[in-house]
Amino acid sequence: MAQSMPGSARVIITDSSGLVRVLYPMLSDLPGGQAHRLHSTSRHSVPITAIHLMTDTILLAGLANGYLEAHYIANEYVSRSKEAYHFPPPHLLLRRPLRSDLLQDAVSQEPNNQTPIIDAKRIRSSHLEIRQLSTASPNHLVFLTSDSRIHHYRLTLTMPSDKSPEDWTLELEHRNSFQMWLPETPGAYSEAYHLISTGERIYAVCGGLNQPPVIYDAYTGTPCYSPLPPPPTFPAGNEHRFYSSCFCHDLERGLFLIGDVDGWIHCYLVGIWGDGTRILDEDRLPIDTRAEFERATNQRLGRPLNHVSDLKNPNTQRDELKQPYRQKDGVVRSAALWRLRQYETKVCALEIVHTSEDSYIVASDGLGTCAYLSLETGKEFRRLRGHAGAIKAISHVLEPGTPPTPLLFTCCYDKFVRAFRGNAMKAFGSIYVVSNPTAILSSWATCTYVEESSMAGSITSSQCDQPSHSIPHDVSDNFNEEEVHQDEGSESDDSLDIDINICTTRRSKK
Repeated sequence: MAQSMPGSARVIITDSSGLVRVLYPMLSDLPGGQAHRLHSTSRHSVPITAIHLMTDTILLAGLANGYLEAHYIANEYVSRSKEAYHFPPPHLLLRRPLRSDLLQDAVSQEPNNQTPIIDAKRIRSSHLEIRQLSTASPNHLVFLTSDSRIHHYRLTLTMPSDKSPEDWTLELEHRNSFQMWLPETPGAYSEAYHLISTGERIYAVCGGLNQPPVIYDAYTGTPCYSPLPPPPTFPAGNEHRFYSSCFCHDLERGLFLIGDVDGWIHCYLVGIWGDGTRILDEDRLPIDTRAEFERATNQRLGRPLNHVSDLKNPNTQRDELKQPYRQKDGVVRSAALWRLRQYETKVCALEIVHTSEDSYIVASDGLGTCAYLSLETGKEFRRLRGHAGAIKAISHVLEPGTPPTPLLFTCCYDKFVRAFRGNAMKAFGSIYVVSNPTAILSSWATCTYVEESSMAGSITSSQCDQPSHSIPHDVSDNFNEEEVHQDEGSESDDSLDIDINICTTRRSKK
Protein backbone atom coordinates (compact mmCIF):
# COMPACT_ATOMS: atom_id res chain seq x y z
CA MET A 1 0.00 0.00 0.00
CA ALA A 2 1.31 3.44 -0.90
CA GLN A 3 2.57 5.49 2.01
CA SER A 4 2.70 9.27 1.84
CA MET A 5 5.86 10.97 3.01
CA PRO A 6 5.22 14.52 4.22
CA GLY A 7 8.14 16.85 4.16
CA SER A 8 9.31 15.60 0.76
CA ALA A 9 9.02 18.85 -1.19
CA ARG A 10 10.74 18.62 -4.52
CA VAL A 11 12.58 21.23 -6.55
CA ILE A 12 13.88 20.92 -10.09
CA ILE A 13 16.84 23.08 -11.05
CA THR A 14 18.85 23.72 -14.18
CA ASP A 15 22.49 24.71 -14.12
CA SER A 16 24.77 26.67 -16.41
CA SER A 17 25.87 23.52 -18.28
CA GLY A 18 22.39 22.38 -19.31
CA LEU A 19 21.88 19.71 -16.63
CA VAL A 20 18.43 19.32 -15.08
CA ARG A 21 18.38 17.99 -11.51
CA VAL A 22 15.44 16.67 -9.51
CA LEU A 23 16.12 17.26 -5.81
CA TYR A 24 14.39 16.37 -2.55
CA PRO A 25 16.17 18.71 -0.10
CA MET A 26 14.11 17.60 2.90
CA LEU A 27 14.87 13.87 2.62
CA SER A 28 17.96 13.87 4.81
CA ASP A 29 18.77 10.21 4.11
CA LEU A 30 18.68 10.61 0.31
CA PRO A 31 22.34 10.67 -0.82
CA GLY A 32 23.09 14.04 -2.30
CA GLY A 33 19.39 14.92 -2.07
CA GLN A 34 19.21 14.09 -5.76
CA ALA A 35 16.78 11.72 -7.44
CA HIS A 36 17.57 12.32 -11.11
CA ARG A 37 20.05 14.14 -13.28
CA LEU A 38 18.93 14.67 -16.87
CA HIS A 39 21.38 15.50 -19.64
CA SER A 40 19.85 17.90 -22.14
CA THR A 41 21.51 18.62 -25.45
CA SER A 42 21.95 22.26 -24.46
CA ARG A 43 25.24 23.60 -23.14
CA HIS A 44 23.47 26.46 -21.40
CA SER A 45 20.78 26.72 -18.75
CA VAL A 46 17.32 25.85 -20.05
CA PRO A 47 13.90 27.14 -18.95
CA ILE A 48 11.66 24.45 -17.51
CA THR A 49 8.05 23.93 -16.49
CA ALA A 50 6.01 20.90 -15.45
CA ILE A 51 2.64 19.21 -15.81
CA HIS A 52 1.65 17.65 -12.48
CA LEU A 53 -0.35 14.42 -12.65
CA MET A 54 -1.67 12.32 -9.78
CA THR A 55 1.45 10.20 -9.35
CA ASP A 56 3.72 11.47 -12.10
CA THR A 57 5.18 14.64 -13.56
CA ILE A 58 5.87 15.63 -17.16
CA LEU A 59 8.88 17.95 -17.23
CA LEU A 60 9.14 20.31 -20.20
CA ALA A 61 12.46 21.95 -21.10
CA GLY A 62 13.11 24.56 -23.79
CA LEU A 63 16.49 24.58 -25.53
CA ALA A 64 18.46 27.38 -27.14
CA ASN A 65 18.35 25.66 -30.55
CA GLY A 66 14.55 25.80 -30.71
CA TYR A 67 13.87 22.24 -29.53
CA LEU A 68 11.37 21.28 -26.86
CA GLU A 69 11.99 18.24 -24.66
CA ALA A 70 9.40 16.45 -22.51
CA HIS A 71 10.53 13.99 -19.83
CA TYR A 72 8.50 11.62 -17.68
CA ILE A 73 9.43 11.71 -13.98
CA ALA A 74 7.79 9.49 -11.36
CA ASN A 75 6.76 10.96 -8.01
CA GLU A 76 7.50 7.78 -6.06
CA TYR A 77 10.43 5.53 -5.34
CA VAL A 78 10.20 1.81 -6.08
CA SER A 79 12.56 0.52 -3.39
CA ARG A 80 14.81 1.71 -0.63
CA SER A 81 18.03 0.23 0.63
CA LYS A 82 19.85 1.19 3.81
CA GLU A 83 21.75 3.95 2.06
CA ALA A 84 19.65 5.12 -0.87
CA TYR A 85 16.25 5.53 -2.46
CA HIS A 86 15.77 4.00 -5.89
CA PHE A 87 13.56 5.98 -8.26
CA PRO A 88 12.14 4.81 -11.58
CA PRO A 89 14.34 6.22 -14.36
CA PRO A 90 13.02 9.21 -16.33
CA HIS A 91 12.07 8.79 -19.96
CA LEU A 92 12.14 11.15 -22.91
CA LEU A 93 8.59 11.41 -24.26
CA LEU A 94 9.18 14.06 -26.89
CA ARG A 95 11.96 16.00 -28.55
CA ARG A 96 10.95 18.18 -31.46
CA PRO A 97 11.85 21.55 -33.01
CA LEU A 98 9.55 24.46 -33.53
CA ARG A 99 7.51 24.43 -36.70
CA SER A 100 9.57 25.32 -39.74
CA ASP A 101 7.20 28.11 -40.74
CA LEU A 102 7.83 29.79 -37.39
CA LEU A 103 11.60 29.77 -37.73
CA GLN A 104 11.88 32.97 -39.69
CA ASP A 105 13.30 36.45 -39.50
CA ALA A 106 16.21 35.80 -37.18
CA VAL A 107 17.49 39.12 -35.87
CA SER A 108 21.07 39.70 -34.84
CA GLN A 109 21.75 43.35 -34.13
CA GLU A 110 25.37 44.37 -34.31
CA PRO A 111 26.46 46.74 -31.53
CA ASN A 112 26.96 50.33 -32.61
CA ASN A 113 29.49 52.80 -31.33
CA GLN A 114 27.26 53.84 -28.44
CA THR A 115 26.65 50.27 -27.27
CA PRO A 116 29.05 48.80 -24.70
CA ILE A 117 30.80 45.65 -25.85
CA ILE A 118 29.54 43.82 -22.77
CA ASP A 119 25.98 44.20 -24.10
CA ALA A 120 26.75 42.79 -27.54
CA LYS A 121 25.81 39.22 -26.64
CA ARG A 122 22.62 40.25 -24.87
CA ILE A 123 21.46 42.35 -27.81
CA ARG A 124 21.51 39.34 -30.10
CA SER A 125 17.92 38.24 -30.65
CA SER A 126 17.24 34.65 -31.65
CA HIS A 127 14.03 33.28 -33.12
CA LEU A 128 15.01 29.84 -31.82
CA GLU A 129 16.07 30.33 -28.21
CA ILE A 130 13.25 29.52 -25.78
CA ARG A 131 13.32 31.83 -22.75
CA GLN A 132 10.19 30.93 -20.74
CA LEU A 133 7.59 28.15 -20.67
CA SER A 134 4.28 27.80 -18.85
CA THR A 135 1.22 25.56 -18.91
CA ALA A 136 -2.46 26.11 -18.13
CA SER A 137 -5.60 24.01 -18.24
CA PRO A 138 -6.95 22.57 -20.38
CA ASN A 139 -3.60 21.44 -21.79
CA HIS A 140 -2.24 24.75 -23.02
CA LEU A 141 1.48 25.38 -23.48
CA VAL A 142 2.93 28.84 -24.07
CA PHE A 143 6.58 29.70 -24.53
CA LEU A 144 8.51 32.85 -25.34
CA THR A 145 11.51 33.10 -27.65
CA SER A 146 14.23 35.69 -27.32
CA ASP A 147 12.93 37.66 -30.30
CA SER A 148 9.95 38.58 -28.06
CA ARG A 149 7.48 36.24 -29.72
CA ILE A 150 4.65 34.31 -28.06
CA HIS A 151 4.01 30.75 -29.25
CA HIS A 152 0.82 28.98 -28.18
CA TYR A 153 0.47 25.18 -28.40
CA ARG A 154 -2.01 22.57 -27.24
CA LEU A 155 -0.71 19.42 -25.54
CA THR A 156 -2.16 15.96 -26.02
CA LEU A 157 -0.84 13.31 -23.65
CA THR A 158 -1.58 9.60 -24.01
CA MET A 159 -1.18 7.42 -20.92
CA PRO A 160 -2.58 3.93 -21.67
CA SER A 161 -3.43 2.15 -18.44
CA ASP A 162 -2.10 -1.15 -19.78
CA LYS A 163 1.31 0.27 -20.74
CA SER A 164 4.35 1.48 -18.87
CA PRO A 165 5.52 5.12 -18.92
CA GLU A 166 8.04 4.20 -21.62
CA ASP A 167 5.07 3.84 -23.98
CA TRP A 168 3.41 7.15 -23.11
CA THR A 169 3.25 9.68 -25.93
CA LEU A 170 2.96 13.44 -26.12
CA GLU A 171 1.90 15.53 -29.11
CA LEU A 172 1.95 19.27 -29.74
CA GLU A 173 -0.53 21.16 -31.89
CA HIS A 174 0.43 24.70 -32.85
CA ARG A 175 -2.37 27.22 -32.31
CA ASN A 176 -0.89 30.64 -33.05
CA SER A 177 2.10 32.92 -32.58
CA PHE A 178 2.33 36.63 -31.87
CA GLN A 179 5.03 39.28 -31.94
CA MET A 180 5.20 41.39 -28.80
CA TRP A 181 5.79 45.09 -29.20
CA LEU A 182 9.39 46.14 -29.77
CA PRO A 183 10.36 49.83 -29.72
CA GLU A 184 12.23 51.32 -32.65
CA THR A 185 14.71 53.01 -30.32
CA PRO A 186 18.31 52.10 -31.29
CA GLY A 187 19.77 49.58 -28.89
CA ALA A 188 16.40 48.48 -27.48
CA TYR A 189 16.12 44.80 -26.65
CA SER A 190 14.38 42.44 -24.25
CA GLU A 191 16.23 41.03 -21.28
CA ALA A 192 13.48 39.88 -18.89
CA TYR A 193 10.74 37.42 -19.85
CA HIS A 194 7.87 36.19 -17.72
CA LEU A 195 4.72 34.07 -18.07
CA ILE A 196 1.79 34.40 -15.66
CA SER A 197 -0.44 31.32 -15.46
CA THR A 198 -3.73 31.91 -13.65
CA GLY A 199 -4.78 28.27 -14.05
CA GLU A 200 -7.00 28.78 -17.08
CA ARG A 201 -5.24 31.71 -18.72
CA ILE A 202 -1.64 32.68 -19.48
CA TYR A 203 -0.28 36.19 -19.73
CA ALA A 204 3.10 37.03 -21.26
CA VAL A 205 5.40 39.95 -20.52
CA CYS A 206 8.85 41.04 -21.63
CA GLY A 207 10.94 44.12 -21.01
CA GLY A 208 14.47 45.44 -21.16
CA LEU A 209 16.58 48.37 -22.27
CA ASN A 210 14.41 51.15 -23.72
CA GLN A 211 11.50 48.70 -23.70
CA PRO A 212 8.85 49.30 -21.01
CA PRO A 213 7.14 46.01 -20.05
CA VAL A 214 3.68 45.27 -21.44
CA ILE A 215 1.47 42.36 -20.35
CA TYR A 216 -0.17 40.44 -23.22
CA ASP A 217 -2.89 37.84 -23.41
CA ALA A 218 -0.85 34.88 -24.64
CA TYR A 219 -3.84 33.28 -26.37
CA THR A 220 -4.85 36.29 -28.47
CA GLY A 221 -1.66 38.37 -28.53
CA THR A 222 -3.49 41.54 -27.47
CA PRO A 223 -1.94 43.90 -24.88
CA CYS A 224 -4.01 44.09 -21.70
CA TYR A 225 -1.84 46.02 -19.22
CA SER A 226 0.85 48.67 -19.48
CA PRO A 227 2.68 49.57 -16.24
CA LEU A 228 3.06 53.30 -15.71
CA PRO A 229 6.74 54.31 -15.77
CA PRO A 230 8.28 56.12 -12.79
CA PRO A 231 7.88 59.91 -12.68
CA PRO A 232 10.66 62.28 -13.78
CA THR A 233 11.61 62.77 -10.13
CA PHE A 234 12.43 59.07 -9.79
CA PRO A 235 16.02 58.89 -8.41
CA ALA A 236 17.65 56.77 -11.08
CA GLY A 237 19.67 57.37 -14.22
CA ASN A 238 17.69 58.09 -17.36
CA GLU A 239 19.01 54.96 -19.02
CA HIS A 240 17.87 52.85 -16.05
CA ARG A 241 14.55 54.47 -15.17
CA PHE A 242 12.55 51.51 -16.43
CA TYR A 243 15.13 48.92 -17.42
CA SER A 244 13.43 45.67 -16.30
CA SER A 245 15.60 42.78 -15.16
CA CYS A 246 13.03 40.38 -13.61
CA PHE A 247 9.32 40.01 -12.91
CA CYS A 248 7.12 38.42 -10.25
CA HIS A 249 3.38 38.19 -9.65
CA ASP A 250 0.87 37.38 -6.92
CA LEU A 251 -2.27 35.64 -8.15
CA GLU A 252 -4.30 36.16 -4.97
CA ARG A 253 -3.91 39.92 -4.66
CA GLY A 254 -3.46 40.72 -8.34
CA LEU A 255 0.01 42.22 -7.86
CA PHE A 256 2.72 42.51 -10.49
CA LEU A 257 6.31 43.27 -9.43
CA ILE A 258 9.16 44.51 -11.60
CA GLY A 259 12.84 44.50 -10.61
CA ASP A 260 15.14 46.84 -12.49
CA VAL A 261 18.87 47.02 -13.14
CA ASP A 262 19.31 49.89 -10.68
CA GLY A 263 18.12 47.89 -7.67
CA TRP A 264 14.55 49.19 -7.44
CA ILE A 265 11.34 47.16 -7.11
CA HIS A 266 8.16 48.49 -8.74
CA CYS A 267 4.82 47.16 -7.43
CA TYR A 268 1.59 47.38 -9.45
CA LEU A 269 -2.00 46.41 -8.76
CA VAL A 270 -3.00 45.02 -12.14
CA GLY A 271 -6.67 44.11 -11.82
CA ILE A 272 -6.56 41.47 -14.57
CA TRP A 273 -6.26 38.46 -12.26
CA GLY A 274 -6.93 38.03 -8.55
CA ASP A 275 -9.90 39.41 -6.59
CA GLY A 276 -12.48 41.50 -8.38
CA THR A 277 -14.06 41.58 -11.80
CA ARG A 278 -12.09 42.44 -14.89
CA ILE A 279 -12.71 45.86 -16.39
CA LEU A 280 -14.79 45.60 -19.55
CA ASP A 281 -13.59 47.26 -22.72
CA GLU A 282 -16.92 49.01 -23.24
CA ASP A 283 -16.65 50.91 -19.94
CA ARG A 284 -15.98 54.47 -21.07
CA LEU A 285 -16.16 57.98 -19.70
CA PRO A 286 -17.57 61.01 -21.51
CA ILE A 287 -14.87 62.89 -23.37
CA ASP A 288 -15.38 66.10 -21.38
CA THR A 289 -14.58 64.41 -18.04
CA ARG A 290 -11.89 62.01 -19.21
CA ALA A 291 -9.07 64.59 -19.33
CA GLU A 292 -9.93 65.86 -15.86
CA PHE A 293 -9.73 62.41 -14.30
CA GLU A 294 -6.54 61.58 -16.17
CA ARG A 295 -4.93 64.80 -14.91
CA ALA A 296 -5.84 64.02 -11.31
CA THR A 297 -4.66 60.44 -11.65
CA ASN A 298 -1.32 61.41 -13.13
CA GLN A 299 -0.73 63.83 -10.27
CA ARG A 300 -1.38 61.08 -7.74
CA LEU A 301 0.80 58.63 -9.63
CA GLY A 302 3.63 61.15 -9.83
CA ARG A 303 4.89 60.25 -6.38
CA PRO A 304 5.49 56.89 -4.65
CA LEU A 305 2.74 55.57 -2.40
CA ASN A 306 3.47 54.41 1.13
CA HIS A 307 1.54 51.14 1.38
CA VAL A 308 0.17 48.44 -0.87
CA SER A 309 -3.26 49.27 0.56
CA ASP A 310 -2.94 52.69 -1.09
CA LEU A 311 -3.03 51.02 -4.49
CA LYS A 312 -6.58 51.47 -5.75
CA ASN A 313 -7.93 48.32 -7.33
CA PRO A 314 -9.35 49.31 -10.73
CA ASN A 315 -11.81 46.41 -10.45
CA THR A 316 -13.62 47.80 -7.40
CA GLN A 317 -13.91 51.50 -8.22
CA ARG A 318 -16.93 53.37 -9.45
CA ASP A 319 -17.55 53.34 -13.18
CA GLU A 320 -16.56 56.97 -13.54
CA LEU A 321 -13.14 56.22 -12.03
CA LYS A 322 -12.23 53.37 -14.33
CA GLN A 323 -11.19 55.41 -17.34
CA PRO A 324 -8.00 56.93 -15.83
CA TYR A 325 -6.61 53.41 -15.66
CA ARG A 326 -7.20 52.87 -19.36
CA GLN A 327 -5.45 54.11 -22.45
CA LYS A 328 -7.31 54.97 -25.62
CA ASP A 329 -6.61 51.49 -27.02
CA GLY A 330 -8.17 49.79 -24.01
CA VAL A 331 -4.97 48.94 -22.14
CA VAL A 332 -5.43 48.95 -18.37
CA ARG A 333 -3.17 50.91 -16.03
CA SER A 334 -3.17 51.18 -12.26
CA ALA A 335 -1.32 52.91 -9.46
CA ALA A 336 2.29 52.07 -8.70
CA LEU A 337 4.37 51.70 -5.56
CA TRP A 338 8.15 52.02 -5.81
CA ARG A 339 10.08 50.21 -3.12
CA LEU A 340 13.27 51.34 -1.44
CA ARG A 341 16.35 50.67 -3.46
CA GLN A 342 18.05 47.52 -2.20
CA TYR A 343 21.18 47.08 -4.28
CA GLU A 344 23.72 49.00 -6.28
CA THR A 345 23.34 46.27 -8.89
CA LYS A 346 20.23 44.96 -10.61
CA VAL A 347 17.50 42.87 -8.99
CA CYS A 348 17.93 39.37 -10.43
CA ALA A 349 15.08 37.45 -8.77
CA LEU A 350 11.85 38.23 -6.91
CA GLU A 351 9.45 36.07 -4.92
CA ILE A 352 6.36 36.82 -2.80
CA VAL A 353 5.95 34.72 0.36
CA HIS A 354 2.76 34.60 2.43
CA THR A 355 2.78 33.58 6.10
CA SER A 356 0.04 33.59 8.72
CA GLU A 357 1.39 36.85 10.12
CA ASP A 358 2.68 38.80 7.15
CA SER A 359 3.40 38.83 3.44
CA TYR A 360 6.80 39.84 2.21
CA ILE A 361 8.99 40.17 -0.86
CA VAL A 362 12.24 38.24 -1.19
CA ALA A 363 14.65 39.95 -3.58
CA SER A 364 18.03 38.68 -4.76
CA ASP A 365 20.84 40.53 -6.50
CA GLY A 366 22.20 37.29 -7.98
CA LEU A 367 25.55 37.74 -6.25
CA GLY A 368 24.76 36.32 -2.82
CA THR A 369 22.62 38.98 -1.13
CA CYS A 370 18.96 38.28 -0.39
CA ALA A 371 16.69 40.94 1.16
CA TYR A 372 13.34 40.43 2.90
CA LEU A 373 10.88 43.34 2.53
CA SER A 374 7.40 43.75 3.93
CA LEU A 375 4.91 43.58 1.07
CA GLU A 376 2.69 46.15 2.77
CA THR A 377 5.25 48.83 3.62
CA GLY A 378 8.31 47.92 1.57
CA LYS A 379 10.51 48.14 4.68
CA GLU A 380 13.46 45.77 4.78
CA PHE A 381 13.59 43.69 7.95
CA ARG A 382 16.17 41.03 7.11
CA ARG A 383 19.08 40.45 4.81
CA LEU A 384 20.93 37.22 4.09
CA ARG A 385 24.42 37.37 2.68
CA GLY A 386 26.47 34.82 0.83
CA HIS A 387 23.93 32.32 -0.46
CA ALA A 388 21.18 33.85 -2.56
CA GLY A 389 21.10 33.77 -6.35
CA ALA A 390 18.06 32.09 -7.85
CA ILE A 391 15.13 31.85 -5.41
CA LYS A 392 11.79 30.02 -5.36
CA ALA A 393 8.99 29.97 -2.79
CA ILE A 394 6.35 27.27 -2.34
CA SER A 395 3.87 26.12 0.32
CA HIS A 396 4.25 22.54 1.45
CA VAL A 397 2.76 20.28 4.15
CA LEU A 398 5.63 19.23 6.39
CA GLU A 399 3.68 17.01 8.80
CA PRO A 400 0.29 15.25 8.54
CA GLY A 401 -2.62 17.30 9.83
CA THR A 402 -0.75 20.61 9.73
CA PRO A 403 -1.37 23.54 7.40
CA PRO A 404 1.07 24.18 4.55
CA THR A 405 4.31 25.86 5.54
CA PRO A 406 5.97 28.45 3.29
CA LEU A 407 9.36 27.21 2.08
CA LEU A 408 12.02 29.28 0.35
CA PHE A 409 14.70 27.61 -1.77
CA THR A 410 17.84 29.51 -2.76
CA CYS A 411 20.92 28.68 -4.78
CA CYS A 412 24.01 30.69 -5.62
CA TYR A 413 27.58 30.54 -6.91
CA ASP A 414 28.74 28.48 -3.94
CA LYS A 415 26.78 25.62 -5.59
CA PHE A 416 24.52 24.92 -2.60
CA VAL A 417 20.73 24.68 -2.77
CA ARG A 418 19.32 25.72 0.62
CA ALA A 419 15.83 25.41 2.08
CA PHE A 420 14.38 27.93 4.56
CA ARG A 421 11.14 27.76 6.53
CA GLY A 422 9.18 30.97 6.23
CA ASN A 423 11.52 33.86 6.91
CA ALA A 424 13.88 31.89 9.15
CA MET A 425 17.44 33.12 9.48
CA LYS A 426 19.09 29.73 9.09
CA ALA A 427 18.56 27.07 6.45
CA PHE A 428 17.28 23.74 7.75
CA GLY A 429 18.64 21.79 4.78
CA SER A 430 21.18 22.16 1.99
CA ILE A 431 22.38 20.18 -1.01
CA TYR A 432 25.64 20.59 -2.90
CA VAL A 433 25.51 20.41 -6.69
CA VAL A 434 28.55 20.20 -8.92
CA SER A 435 27.56 22.89 -11.39
CA ASN A 436 26.19 26.31 -10.61
CA PRO A 437 22.36 26.24 -10.56
CA THR A 438 20.79 29.15 -12.37
CA ALA A 439 17.05 28.46 -12.27
CA ILE A 440 14.60 26.75 -9.94
CA LEU A 441 11.25 25.14 -10.62
CA SER A 442 9.19 24.18 -7.59
CA SER A 443 6.99 21.11 -7.45
CA TRP A 444 4.32 20.19 -4.91
CA ALA A 445 4.48 16.43 -5.46
CA THR A 446 5.21 14.16 -2.49
CA CYS A 447 7.47 11.15 -2.52
CA THR A 448 5.34 7.99 -2.25
CA TYR A 449 6.38 4.37 -1.86
CA VAL A 450 4.88 2.06 -4.49
CA GLU A 451 5.69 -1.61 -4.95
CA GLU A 452 7.26 -2.40 -8.32
CA SER A 453 4.52 -4.92 -9.07
CA SER A 454 1.85 -2.25 -8.62
CA MET A 455 3.54 0.46 -10.67
CA ALA A 456 1.55 -0.24 -13.83
CA GLY A 457 -1.77 -0.21 -12.01
CA SER A 458 -1.20 3.24 -10.55
CA ILE A 459 -1.10 5.01 -13.92
CA THR A 460 -4.11 6.87 -15.26
CA SER A 461 -5.19 6.95 -18.89
CA SER A 462 -5.80 9.56 -21.59
CA GLN A 463 -5.45 9.84 -25.40
CA CYS A 464 -2.77 10.15 -28.26
CA ASP A 465 0.21 8.40 -30.02
CA GLN A 466 3.88 8.87 -30.94
CA PRO A 467 7.03 6.77 -30.46
CA SER A 468 9.06 7.33 -27.33
CA HIS A 469 12.81 7.68 -27.07
CA SER A 470 15.52 6.92 -24.57
CA ILE A 471 17.83 9.42 -22.95
CA PRO A 472 20.96 9.09 -20.79
CA HIS A 473 20.13 9.53 -17.13
CA ASP A 474 21.61 9.05 -13.70
CA VAL A 475 19.62 7.83 -10.72
CA SER A 476 20.57 8.54 -7.15
CA ASP A 477 22.63 5.45 -6.44
CA ASN A 478 25.96 7.21 -6.19
CA PHE A 479 26.72 10.90 -5.83
CA ASN A 480 29.90 10.71 -3.82
CA GLU A 481 31.36 13.63 -5.73
CA GLU A 482 28.66 15.85 -4.26
CA GLU A 483 28.49 14.38 -0.77
CA VAL A 484 31.99 15.35 0.29
CA HIS A 485 31.12 19.04 0.47
CA GLN A 486 29.83 20.46 3.72
CA ASP A 487 27.57 23.50 3.84
CA GLU A 488 29.15 25.81 6.38
CA GLY A 489 26.59 28.52 5.66
CA SER A 490 27.30 32.21 5.94
CA GLU A 491 26.56 34.99 8.33
CA SER A 492 23.35 36.97 8.03
CA ASP A 493 22.69 40.64 8.66
CA ASP A 494 19.64 41.19 10.84
CA SER A 495 20.29 44.63 12.27
CA LEU A 496 16.61 45.43 12.75
CA ASP A 497 16.16 42.38 14.97
CA ILE A 498 12.66 41.60 13.72
CA ASP A 499 11.84 37.90 13.80
CA ILE A 500 8.42 36.68 12.73
CA ASN A 501 9.49 33.10 12.11
CA ILE A 502 6.35 30.98 12.20
CA CYS A 503 8.12 27.61 12.09
CA THR A 504 9.37 26.05 15.28
CA THR A 505 9.83 22.41 14.30
CA ARG A 506 12.77 20.81 12.57
CA ARG A 507 13.20 17.39 11.04
CA SER A 508 15.69 15.38 13.03
CA LYS A 509 18.35 13.50 11.14
CA LYS A 510 18.45 9.82 11.77
